[in-house]
Formats: sequence, structure tokens, C-alpha cells
Amino acid sequence: MKFRLADSRGVSKNDWLDSRHSFSFSNYYDPEWMSFGRLRVLNEDWIAPESGFAMHRHKNMEIVTVMLTGEMRHRDSMGHEQSLYGGETQAMTAGTGILHSEWNRSNETTHLYQLWIEPKESNLSPAYDQFKPEESLIQVLASDDGYGLKINADSQIIRQKLLKGESWKSEAETQTYVHVIAGSLELGGVQLNEGDAVGFEHESEQLISQIDSELLIIKMY
Repeated sequence: MKFRLADSRGVSKNDWLDSRHSFSFSNYYDPEWMSFGRLRVLNEDWIAPESGFAMHRHKNMEIVTVMLTGEMRHRDSMGHEQSLYGGETQAMTAGTGILHSEWNRSNETTHLYQLWIEPKESNLSPAYDQFKPEESLIQVLASDDGYGLKINADSQIIRQKLLKGESWKSEAETQTYVHVIAGSLELGGVQLNEGDAVGFEHESEQLISQIDSELLIIKMY
């Protein structure tokens, strides 16, 4: 079990982007936090109005964007051009190579998470999809087993709400990274608040919600 507290994350900040890095990324380097299992990137981004990521290239990575609030306009080299709004999720298989841009065209700040997961196969055909999951306490956003958007990794990405007093338990059969989107939870005497996270190395442990809370859960099989 490994804790990753909010104020220990890497920081990148400029006039249009405020980002927190759970793992080494771009100019932020921490040898203790290169990845967790196949989870290579978990960035929390705040993107200023009328700005964003210009066209850039990825290869051999599964990239999932979880929109919290705001709007992003997606364009890619496969011809997709569509908007993504708060509550929606986007998934890309970069495979042999994909170019894309993500731009906040609105007059409000966009808040999102972006995750990169190493694929189980290299040089796949690039693919893109997005959806808005049905309202539910548990939403499977992406997986390789038919739930949510398709990703080519033995993983599930879940967004889960817990009411005060409810609990969530990790599974010994899986390697799991849990990031607190909102709320406050207790784990073995450790308090986890918004932005905090914990990685479970095939351990069975219980998180107890102290107030209404929300989690981003990445299970790797």
C-alpha cells in the first residue's frame, strides 16, 4: 500500500494550464513515482478559457480523459471533431500513432483528469470514442471487458460515489489505484481528502467515507 497525498504531486503552471501530476510527466520527475502498475499518467488539469493543447502526437498508449466540468473541443488525425462536456469520458487508443488537439472554446475554466495506461498490445490501429455514462453511484468509464468505453488494457476505470458512512474495499486479486475526486475518507487511521490517492498492491483494505465522497478507481488485472 502506497499513499500519494495531494500536496506531494508534481506541479506545472502557466498562463493557461494549471496541472497536478501523480506520476513523473514532462518536466516533473520523481523516481519514486514513475508509474503504478500499467498506470503511467494521472494528471489533474485546469484549462483556462479559449486555450488548450495544440495538435500533438501519441503512440502505443491508452489515453482516457474524465471531464469534471467545462468543455473541450476534440480534433484528431482520424477525422473526429466533436465537443466533450462535464460528466463525459473520452478514450483513445494511440496505437501506431495519433495526432489530436483538445481546446477549451468556452469562457469558463475546464477541469478534467487525464490517464495514460500502457496497452497490452503495441501497434494497434488508432481508435477514438466518447460517451456520457448514465447517472449512477458506480460508473464504469472504460475497460477491456465490454463495460464503458473500450481500452486495450486489462483494466477498469471506475467513477464511484460513496455516501457518508459507506465503504469501499480493494481486492487482493487486483492492483488498484484510488484517487479522491471529492470528499474525505479514512483508511487505517490515515485521512484521505480531495486530491489524495492510495495504491494497493494486491491488498484487501477498506476505505470508509467520512462525508459524501467520490473516487476515481483504476483496477489492473
